[in-house]
Order: sequence, then structure tokens, then C-alpha cells
Amino acid sequence: MVTQSRAQCVLLMGQCHGCVRYILFIFNFLLWLLACGVLSVGIWLKMDDRSSHYVQRITDKVDEEYQIKYSATGGDDVTVTLAYVLMFFGIVLIIITFIGCCGAVRENTCLLTGFAVCLLCLMLGMIGIGIWARVQQNEVDTMTMELEEKTNSNIARGVRNYFIDSRSKDFMDKVHRRFRCCGGRGASKDFYIKDSQGRVQRRRVPKSCLEQDVDRSCNYYYNRFVGDEIEDFLIYRYKVIVGVSFGVAVVLAIGVVLTILFCQIVKRATSLVVT
Repeated sequence: MVTQSRAQCVLLMGQCHGCVRYILFIFNFLLWLLACGVLSVGIWLKMDDRSSHYVQRITDKVDEEYQIKYSATGGDDVTVTLAYVLMFFGIVLIIITFIGCCGAVRENTCLLTGFAVCLLCLMLGMIGIGIWARVQQNEVDTMTMELEEKTNSNIARGVRNYFIDSRSKDFMDKVHRRFRCCGGRGASKDFYIKDSQGRVQRRRVPKSCLEQDVDRSCNYYYNRFVGDEIEDFLIYRYKVIVGVSFGVAVVLAIGVVLTILFCQIVKRATSLVVT
């Protein structure tokens, strides 16, 4: 009776052993594909040339000094750093999948244990990346000081050179018409010529201003327009990083559980055969 029960136990253990082994093989293949995907996302974030493209369509010339790039804020540097981190994780994960396959083929508990530990470390790392990217996503709207200086500088230069430089005139005319404003601080402060007592001596207001609200400042609206474009650009990239990081972390957690389960089955099967 004991022998029959033992034989059934060995048979059941063998079936579980084979089933989990094949599941682990399939998981390793899927994990390899996922690692290639993580590597691809990292490469895309690094090579995506949109960061060198211009935010606004107010200026169309390639060499236009008034153009502002998506990479005008420090936030783009953060996404590039995270891109390198994702590429590193992708390469490491590709290497680790081969360790997992070797451990499953040889049924080597040392290799499998090392595989599980590596997966656990990578899982914690991916969770850390996801949390970091999420925090950065929430702080995108605070990355505005440098951008505000750039946009205000553009407007100030455009006003200062409006009557002496065709590019400045073209830029400010487009800003005036798009945002229905005049100058950086309104026509009375930017285009009225006053004497030492503050009395208006001459009004030299651009024609594009006369079609709009001459007292409406352009600084805020231009800054908000460019800021919204950059925020959308960065938030999209952070969302991709968050989604990839937490998604991969879940898959790695499943891998840790499967590997530990297979290790226990191998140990149990070995002990039954020995005894």
C-alpha cells in the first residue's frame, strides 16, 4: 500500500515537473521577447528625433533664432537618462533569460536560484524606474523657469528689433495675430516712446497690433503655448516609461514565482528518487 502510494506520488510529481518545466521554457522565450521590447523602447526614447524638433509652428525657417526645441527644458535630459537605463535593463534581461534556460534544461537549482534572484533584482529596479518616472511626470509643470526665460527673451528681442530686423518683425507679427496681443507687456509699455516725465511723445505701434488688443501682453500666452507643447511631449514619454516599467515588473514577478516553484519541484523529485 505504501509502495503504491509512493509510486503515485512520484508519478504526480513527474507530471508536475514536466508541466512546470515547459511553462518555464515558454516563459523564458516570452521574457526574451519582452527584453527585446524594453531595449527597443530605450533605443526609441534615445533616438526619437522629435526632441530636436521645434515646438511651435509660429516660425517655419530651419535656422530661425526664435524657434524653441522640445529639448529646451531639463526634463528631456531626464528622459534620455531613463532611456539609457531601459537599454541597460533590456540587455541584462536578455542575458539572464539564457541563464534561466540553462537552469531549466539542466535542472540545476543553483542556476535557477541565481536566475530567480536576478529577476527579483530587475523587478525591484523596474519598479524604482516606474516610480521615478511617475514622480517626474507629476513635476513636469514645475520645469518652467528656464522655459519662461527663453520665451520672454524671444519676445523681448522681437520687440527690441521689430523695426530693424525682418525676422523679428515676422516673428512678432505672427505672435500678435495668433494670441491677439501686442508686445511683451502691451503696446503702451513696449511701443510708446515716452519722455523723462513719462509722457507719450510718439506711438509707434505695429500694424499687426492695431488689429488686436493693443493692451494685451504676449508674454503669458506665448509662454503658455510653448509650455503646453513641451509638457505634452514630456508627459507622453514619461507615461511610456511608467507603463513599460510596471508592466515588466509584473512579468518578472511571475517569473520569480515560476522559478521558485520549479526549484522546489526539482528538489522534491530528487529527494523521492534518492529515497
